[in-house]
Amino acid sequence: MNREMKTGSVSAIVLACTLLLVVGCDTYVADGDESAGINARGGYFYLIDNESDRLVMADQSLAVLGSWPFADFTSEAYVQGITFDGQALWVSVSGGDDSLFQLDLSLADTAVVTRTLPAPPDGQGTVRDIAWDGDVVWVLNSGSETYGNPPEIFQLDALTGEILSRNTLPSGEPRGLCHVGPNEDAYGSGAREGCYYTDKDDDFVYVFETERRIFHDGFAAPVGPRGENYVYPLGIFFDGERFWSTNSSGVADYLFALDYEGDQEQLVEIPYGQPGAIVWIERNLTVPQPPAVIQAVPNTGGRTAEKTVVVTGSGFRDGLTVSLGNGITVDDVTFTDASEIRLEIVIAAGAEFGPRDITVTNPDGQSGVGSNLFSVVENDPALGFLWFADNGNDVVHRYSINDGEVVATFATAPVHSGGSFQGLEHDGTALWMTAGGSDDMVAQIDTVGTLSLVRTLTAPPGGTGTVRGVAFDGTDFWVANSVSDEIYRISHTDGTVLETIAAPALEARGVAWADGRLYCTDRTEDAVFVWDADLAVWTRVFEIPVPPGGTSSNRYPTGMTWDGYSFWICNSTYEFDYIFQVAPDGTLLSTIEVPGRGDAQPTGIVFLQN
Repeated sequence: MNREMKTGSVSAIVLACTLLLVVGCDTYVADGDESAGINARGGYFYLIDNESDRLVMADQSLAVLGSWPFADFTSEAYVQGITFDGQALWVSVSGGDDSLFQLDLSLADTAVVTRTLPAPPDGQGTVRDIAWDGDVVWVLNSGSETYGNPPEIFQLDALTGEILSRNTLPSGEPRGLCHVGPNEDAYGSGAREGCYYTDKDDDFVYVFETERRIFHDGFAAPVGPRGENYVYPLGIFFDGERFWSTNSSGVADYLFALDYEGDQEQLVEIPYGQPGAIVWIERNLTVPQPPAVIQAVPNTGGRTAEKTVVVTGSGFRDGLTVSLGNGITVDDVTFTDASEIRLEIVIAAGAEFGPRDITVTNPDGQSGVGSNLFSVVENDPALGFLWFADNGNDVVHRYSINDGEVVATFATAPVHSGGSFQGLEHDGTALWMTAGGSDDMVAQIDTVGTLSLVRTLTAPPGGTGTVRGVAFDGTDFWVANSVSDEIYRISHTDGTVLETIAAPALEARGVAWADGRLYCTDRTEDAVFVWDADLAVWTRVFEIPVPPGGTSSNRYPTGMTWDGYSFWICNSTYEFDYIFQVAPDGTLLSTIEVPGRGDAQPTGIVFLQN
């Protein structure tokens, strides 16, 4: 039994087993309906009942609407945690299984495992509660004396189970865990963002600030009518306005509603002898949802091509069918799990060029459509090449997108001796580079044999500042300078400055010409901007993706290029050296690890079909 009753005097108390409504001002916006309570929001509680070894679904009055025995997904007797990833429930199990299970609750009365991840770290210690932050899974582990592991919180990749980060906890007996995202009300009040976890020995809730990886004191665990000797905080969840916390102490099994500062608002004695982890969800997960189709990689294909396309989304069911429209035959569909399928497609010689919808139909007849996720193109970017500079190792790589490997490498020393290699571009005939420092130039280079200079232009504005990226608009070059905070249009012939515009932010890096417009990355804003020449203004288009294993603070965009359908953007921050393929709306399509990641400094990049 993974709980205990603390000793002390016992008071006889009988509480109703119905949830009490709070009457009075709303916690956040008091100028709304002052009589509104949690019932007005609807939704469902999903919680662990370790007395009956079942996962329970209950409404707001705690009436049980469904339950599933642990035996559906584990042979272990104690389930530790629960969370919701936006589409499906996850539970964590310690002991022999020592895993995280994603569950589908919409298939009859059985909880079906749709994905399994190993609990970190490698079966050592005891996995506890889990939390989803919108991108990754956070996992508590109370540690192991045998292996010398302290209590920790882990960040996991939800697709692979890879440990992205781990931090030692400031307390010894963690139990419940939840993630709190942006939640400020109209007056700027709200809970601190991050992961909140309970500790059953300290009777306290701690806060882990995930961006800065530091811990803060949160608030004391709530005390029920039987007093402090019966405090055993187990589950915790934040629904966007309130915390919900379960207390599991034998004769004092409660569900508390707390405001964002941890003050008690509601209390109910719940009819479970060992209530565990808990989440609140707006959806009834027993009702099948239609599939959602989010992304296809690759997202282009040429006529007569045979391709493997990975489609991601949610709600996929084994036995589904897929259509990409006329002229594309889906020869085979491999069901990976509820969020991924793999297609083997053949594009006909006469297939119409242009974007296609991807329609996924589950065996129950429900369909989901991903609009314009795949395009039939005349020149397939997936068969092209990326040329990119590694300024840390003074080389330029030629990378085959289709093969996923570097096919040629050139030393850059012959073309820049006094500065850093910053930008790459192609004018339709020849390759061009920019170099800073004492070189301070825009130069045409030859890649036959070793790199060599063909002709040079003085980088604007006349040898000052730091030249960065370069883009070609079909007639002239656009060159960024991160010290003058300006971007210059210069003559392709002699380098004369023809136009000067202010950069979108404090430090422009990469520039690209796409569909008749100028785009720019800025490393202080970690974003991509587009220039409106008619209005003479920059517009923020999308944020730079967060690199694998990192956080938003590990973004550092440098070079950028356009392949006709998507952007390729370099990220250069120590071990987070990657190249992102990003759709025009900011959707991350694919990620390439830069060779020598950690020592490399990817800067300039250009896409070439050949």
